[in-house]
Amino acid sequence: MKSWLIPDNQVPLTDSHRYQPISNISTQYQKKYFCKEEIPGLVNEFVKHSNKYLNNLIETKNNLTFILTIEIFLPSKQLISTESEVGRWIIRYRSNDFPLVTRHSIFVRSSERQTPDYRDECLNEWRNNWDRVKKLLDNASDIEVFEHLKQLDDDEWSGIVKNFSALGQTQNIKIGFMISCLIPESKQEDLFNALDNAAVPIALWTRYDTTNLDHSDRIRRIDDLLKSCPLRYLPKYIHEQQSRNYTTGKKI
Repeated sequence: MKSWLIPDNQVPLTDSHRYQPISNISTQYQKKYFCKEEIPGLVNEFVKHSNKYLNNLIETKNNLTFILTIEIFLPSKQLISTESEVGRWIIRYRSNDFPLVTRHSIFVRSSERQTPDYRDECLNEWRNNWDRVKKLLDNASDIEVFEHLKQLDDDEWSGIVKNFSALGQTQNIKIGFMISCLIPESKQEDLFNALDNAAVPIALWTRYDTTNLDHSDRIRRIDDLLKSCPLRYLPKYIHEQQSRNYTTGKKI
């Protein structure tokens, strides 16, 4: 577990001075491996130490606030099954328990993208693909800019994903994938490895087993989501919806 400070969010993402390591927090968590059952409690302690550090940092500076964002890196085979659990991890504030997602922004990412081999082989392609997204960030989007995967029952879908870079050369440029079918557990690792290998910047799917919905219903819900706000604010919008629904016990 590591902790980083971004003192000025206006500094470009590519600037090495954007991130400052907080060594006095990171060094408290030197153990390399933790059991899955240990992680929620570990995150709770990590949040306490981070809040204390950041509050001390801004105490003498008027009008400053901070946003504590938590990133969880998971292997592909656990992205779907564990991602939905992360928001429900309990943290404690002033003798009260809260689901983690109701207090902090959470991003669950693929751990494979952190390996040196992946960066060496895919970073340039990923940046080229992300350039497509940047052109649309300030617009409300729709499903037309996403390549549609309707089923994962055969091997046809993997060829479509592998060919993602070529979709940027067509007249109807695609910026990612929309998966309107249920993703069976047996296909999760293959799917996310394929998305990683193709350097796909955005993929959308329904999180829960919505067996009562057909393809058209799932497509309509994803389309409604995309039209709800500019693409730049979509992660924030989804987080707010998840936070509201975790509080009420509903699923999204």
